[in-house]
Amino acid sequence: MLTNYLVIGLRNLSRNKTFSAINIIGLGIGMAACFLIVQYVHFEWNYDSNHRNRDRIFRVTVENVTPTETTMIATNSPAAGPALKQDLPEVEEFARLLPQSIFLGESVACSTVGEPGDQKVFNENNIYCADPAVLTMFDFPFVYGDPATALNDLSSLVLSESESKKFFGDQDPRGKTMVLDGWKTLTVTGVFRDVPENSHIRFDMLVGYFFRPRPGAEENLSALRDEANWKWAEFFTYVQLSPRADKQKLESKMDNLIERYSGEYLKRMSIKEHQAAR
Repeated sequence: MLTNYLVIGLRNLSRNKTFSAINIIGLGIGMAACFLIVQYVHFEWNYDSNHRNRDRIFRVTVENVTPTETTMIATNSPAAGPALKQDLPEVEEFARLLPQSIFLGESVACSTVGEPGDQKVFNENNIYCADPAVLTMFDFPFVYGDPATALNDLSSLVLSESESKKFFGDQDPRGKTMVLDGWKTLTVTGVFRDVPENSHIRFDMLVGYFFRPRPGAEENLSALRDEANWKWAEFFTYVQLSPRADKQKLESKMDNLIERYSGEYLKRMSIKEHQAAR
């Protein structure tokens, strides 16, 4: 019986070629569109889903209110994270990320160390300075090294798996030396799996130091090395809250914290600043 149905179906297709072609093409386009929509929804639904504590991790944003406009800023000052952890019991941990382009420009020359003919040099543009807690608050699986200690040293460098293969092939690069911008020497301490596309935090390299200017420029940037600085809003600051913390109550406490540490400065600048965990 199944054979008869197939024969009859093929005969109908051959007798009504135009009508059959329209239906088959329409069905194919509909199925393809359905698959693409399902894939897109799955991609968006799983955004940042690889982090175990994602429901307790928030980025601290800043809302600058001036007489003419209100601006939402995703970055914060270097002092915000330490102050939040110190003064607010709801905050278990904080972590900050700072684009390396702040110091070295959009494209940074990164090279391995060796004889001139053996060196590998590439321009990189996705490098961030990071607190060690970035690798423990968030879940970025490691190929080599320990995320709990990989950024403990100020000269540490952690690479993505793709970057590691680009510079060192398939070998374990831990202990290898790399040079950033021709002057800053760092030691590779770990390799993490490539950050997925559906992650709002994406980087290829993490370095474990802050405020390290070129030699001879120390005196010009001395103020920026102070973690009590509330004026230099270039840091992406994240906090991990305790399981029972109330986000709304925490945000109200943040405003009091801002007033306590930087109220006088904001008054002089005629800025009203509001911080929120989003």
